[in-house]
Parts: sequence; structure tokens; C-alpha cells
Amino acid sequence: MRRFYAFGFFVILHITAFSQTIAPLGLEIGPLSINPVLARFGDQLLQKMSPPDSIDLPFMDDFSNAGPYPDPNLWLDREVFINTTMSGDTTPSVGVATFDAIGPNGKPYQPVGGTGQPADTLTSNYINLKNFVNTSGNRQTLSAADSLYMTFFLQPKGLCYAPRTNDSMQLEFRNAAGDWRVVQSFKGIPDVQLNKNPEDTLPPFVFYALPIKDAQYFYGKFQFRFRNFGRTGGIYEVWHLDYVKIAPNRRLATARNLDDLAFLTPPRNPLNRYTSMPWRHAWQNITGEFRDSIYTRLRNHFATIRNPTNTNLKITTSEGTTPANNYTLIDGVNVPPNVFFQAIKTQPTVVKTLLNQIPRTVTDLTITTEQSLEIAGQESNDLAKAALRNDNVSRTTVFKNYFAYDDGTAEFQLTAKSGIAIAVKYRLNVTDTIRGVQFFFPFINGNATTDGTFTLRIYKDSLRTTPVFEQINVKPFYLTQKADTLQGFTTYRLETRTKKDTFIILPVGDFFVSFQSPSEVQIPIGLDRNNLDKSQYLFQNISGSWQAIPKSVGAVMIRPIIGGGVAFNSSALKINELSLSSVMSIYPNPASDRLFFDLKTGISEQYEVRIFSLIGRLEKREILRGSVLDISDLSTGIYMMQIKDTATNQMFNHKFVVQK
Repeated sequence: MRRFYAFGFFVILHITAFSQTIAPLGLEIGPLSINPVLARFGDQLLQKMSPPDSIDLPFMDDFSNAGPYPDPNLWLDREVFINTTMSGDTTPSVGVATFDAIGPNGKPYQPVGGTGQPADTLTSNYINLKNFVNTSGNRQTLSAADSLYMTFFLQPKGLCYAPRTNDSMQLEFRNAAGDWRVVQSFKGIPDVQLNKNPEDTLPPFVFYALPIKDAQYFYGKFQFRFRNFGRTGGIYEVWHLDYVKIAPNRRLATARNLDDLAFLTPPRNPLNRYTSMPWRHAWQNITGEFRDSIYTRLRNHFATIRNPTNTNLKITTSEGTTPANNYTLIDGVNVPPNVFFQAIKTQPTVVKTLLNQIPRTVTDLTITTEQSLEIAGQESNDLAKAALRNDNVSRTTVFKNYFAYDDGTAEFQLTAKSGIAIAVKYRLNVTDTIRGVQFFFPFINGNATTDGTFTLRIYKDSLRTTPVFEQINVKPFYLTQKADTLQGFTTYRLETRTKKDTFIILPVGDFFVSFQSPSEVQIPIGLDRNNLDKSQYLFQNISGSWQAIPKSVGAVMIRPIIGGGVAFNSSALKINELSLSSVMSIYPNPASDRLFFDLKTGISEQYEVRIFSLIGRLEKREILRGSVLDISDLSTGIYMMQIKDTATNQMFNHKFVVQK
């Protein structure tokens, strides 16, 4: 009989309230039926990569790779979603593997069924449990006497939909005969618990330790797999897995010790109110728009207190300035073992001073915040790079022609009931014009719907005034290959009754964007649960009266387009209108360390290249000089490339795979 040992991993700081019944009166909040990140690739999946013949111990992954698929050196399938947004900010390490009922193409498994249906599977590559390299550097036959343990952290729900009583997660081992054996099952959250405390706290990650003793598993091509069972058809009954490790010479009392000090999340967005905004509005109030404090979130997996060294903050901009570099974060701070640790430090005053020197006229700016640390004694095996990889985290903040409260990824969808309007409040620091509005429309049941319409309204100063703009009978438009942004937002320009473009001049101060679906077919909008405090800017109109939202539901994914030229309707895009193939060819795909550009028009220097990870992080930005682009610094994964023709201002998108 194998025995699991579970240790409750309770969080002391920063607990986030969440439940299945978070929607206030008038609004409905439900799971997404499609994964917007994976769906951007349609049915074009990551090509099959050749795994190593068999992996030597230790086996370790904390899912801090770029994603959205698991590291192909460690895992055979691509059904789980690697992300930093869906589990909350108290993970064992930055990045988790999320299990739901969405396939690797971002669409629901079919057929859509009731509870208890098999969904995602995460299968390890072959692992050598026949022998291992001991501390003397020699090969040694592996046996039960070598105290072999498998450990991992598991969390139900996170920021998503909770697995219920009839849902489960299952761990299986494959023996030498090729048979899969269930070694442990994990049940969902009991209904009585959800009903008793409908606004329960974010469930903690629970640590599990499993001794591997049966002789049937000590062979050269051992495998294990996790599988979740629940309701198919969407992002239902979600589980998050983190920091899986198998290694010899471990004991139950010390199995939690992972010889790692890890960042838990990317750096916090440097803006106070928004996640993105036009630079001229940020520049006008640098002091108020940018945070004064830096948050560093860590977990010490060592058995003893650790003092990280060379903890560094670096801030760079696409304009070539470096507002902060080699700014010490927490050198000399005692980080206790096995707890969530959050350090807060005052940001250096020079950062805001240097940011203020960037011209206010810049219309396309990115600011990248990086945090890094060093710690002695971490794991460093070639296939156990997680302990080193999670010592560096970064976030890129975009300053373009829109305001945003969301991070670009939806965990839920929000629907206003029939006839109820919602409105989001924004603030201008300089007089400006609103040209259009972007909406994140989640697909319904894996498919776009053309039913239903909505009304778009703009209010100036207060919701108690008459709207300064109204556009009725607007049809939702769902992006496929014609996405006008990396995040899949649908753009609507402001139009007159004769369908000509128009704009509204807005003074310094507040304005509101309102959305109302008067038809029987209600239209959901994406909801970002990583920015719960942004609910303070959300309002709803019930029976003719505007009311603040009494609960922290998150950021509704509505983005007003401010200033500049005419906003371009997404629905007006034609399939071949922005065809990259008409101006250049890019190869190979997959690529390893270089990309080649075969230009059909213009010269290379007129093209600016930006490469983003699938979570929207800017990885590289440079002018194309010649026909070769060095990508040796990119890790294995899928990336989006944005190419700007600076001569015509046309934008092109290209997705490619990096395979090391």
C-alpha cells in the first residue's frame, strides 16, 4: 500500500476572496468555454518534438517555462495550460499547469458532457528509475532502499471555477508491464463547503509527498501522469499543479525541501490605476500614475532561513532609457522557509524623474520591469533548471492609444442580465478625443455567435448626465485569424448614423463607457480576475439607477481608444488585407536560434520587429537589419511576432515555434 502525505500550505498574507457565487445582483459570472490564449492558434498545434530516450533523476518542473504548453523535454502531451494568471499570487513558484476541459487548441473537448468526464492529461516523458548517478558521480542501481519520493503541490479552483464533489484529479504510474496504475485520487471541494461559505477564500496549494517503493516501477522507462475528471465543455472544475519533483535520498520529514528560492509572480504592474494607458496621460501625472512601492513575492523552499543576494530591479524602456538598474530589492533579508513572503520597498525616486524625461509625444512605448536574485545551493541539474529559471521574472507594460484595467487574459466571462447596462469609469489627465472602443468577447460553447446586439454609450463627467454618444444595434464580432491585437480584442470605431467615423472631445476628468445588451440573447464580456480591485470602477444600471458594484469581481475587459487617427473596425478586416506573405517570408518554423527574412518589398531597416510570449510579455524589440534575426535567447515555446512597416505604418503578425 502506497501512502500519500499531504501538508496544508496555508497562506498568511494577501488572501483573495473568491467563490462560485461572486456575481452581484444584475450580473452573471461564469466559466469561459474557450481558452483565448490557446485559441489564437486554432487547430495549428505545436509540432511533435522528439523527447530524450529516458530522463535521469532528478525529474523536476515548476512550470516557469514560457508556455502555453508544457516543456517538451519533460512532458509528452500538450493538453494542460502553462500560465501565470489563473491560480492567484500565492503559488509555490511562478507559473502553474492548469487542468480544465479545454484541449490544446483552446476549444472544449467533445462531446460536452456531465460531471466525471475525462478531460486534460499531463504525461511525463520516460524516466530512468533503473539507476541514478549518486553523490560520488557513479551509476547506482535504484531500489526502495534509496528513499525515492515524488512530491508536488496541488490547488483546486484558484481564480477559476471550483471542482465539485463528483469531480476529481487522478495520479497514475505506469509499471514495467506497461499498465497504468492509479496511485491516488483527489476529490473536488464538497458542495456543503461551498454552500456553507459561498464567499470562501482562495484555496491553498497543498503539498503532497509520495514514497515510491514498489519494484514494478524500478525500470528504465517509468512514466507517470495526472488526469482530471469533470464537466466537459469549458474552463470548468479547474485544478492547478505546481513544482513536481522525483528524486532519491529524500525523507518524509524533509521532502518539502526543494533547494530553491523562487519568485511567485511576475513583477507587479508599475501603474497605480491602469494596466495600460496612453503615454501622454501617464506623463502628465507621473507622480500619481506610477506606484511608489515595489512588491517582491517569494517562497523559500529550503529547510532553513535564506538570505538572497544580488536581488536586482531593472527597468528599461523601448526608448532606450534605463530608469532603474542594479537597484537592490531585499539583499540581507531573512526569508523564512515554506511560507509566502512579500517584501515591500520604496521605489527609487530617480525612476519617476527619468520617466518624465521621455517626451510626452511618444505614442508607442513599452516599459519592462525585471526582478532577479541569486542564492547559493540551488538545484542545477540540466533537466532541473526550474530552480534557476524562477530566479528571474519580468513584466512589460504597454503605453499605446487605449486605457485598460485588465491584463489581457480572461479567467471568467461576465454577462449583464436582460436590459441591464454596465459602465466602466476612466479618467483623462489631458483633454483628448475618444475614437473607438475595444471589447474582449469570449467565444460561446467554443463557437462564435452572431445573434444579439448591444448598445454602446459614452458619458462625460457623470453617469447621471445624458450620454454624449450612443450607437445602437451593434453586432458582436469574434476574431479568428483576423485579430487586430495579440490579445484578441474586437475594435469598434465611433460612427455617425450614416456610418462615417467620428470622435468625441473629452475634457480632463472622468468619462464612462457603457455596454447594454437589450436583446434576449445576452453577450458576455471577458473578466480578468487578477485585478480584483478594479471593480471599484465598474457600475451597473438597475431600474434606471446607476449603482457601484458591491463585490470585487475583477476587471471587465473594455478598452476605450483615445486620440490619434481613425479607429479601425475589426469587422472591416478582410482575410488578405494584412497578409504578411505579400511583403516577406519568414522561415524556418519551428526555429532554433535564427529566423530568416526573405523580403519582397522595401529594405530590412524599414521593418521593426517585436516578439511577444503568449502571456503578452515583450521578449525582443529591434529594427530588422539584414535578413537574419538572432533568437538564441528565446526558450522553447510559441511566440507572436509583430512586424511594423515604418514606411507605411502597416502591422503584420506572425506566429512561430522555438524548438531547442
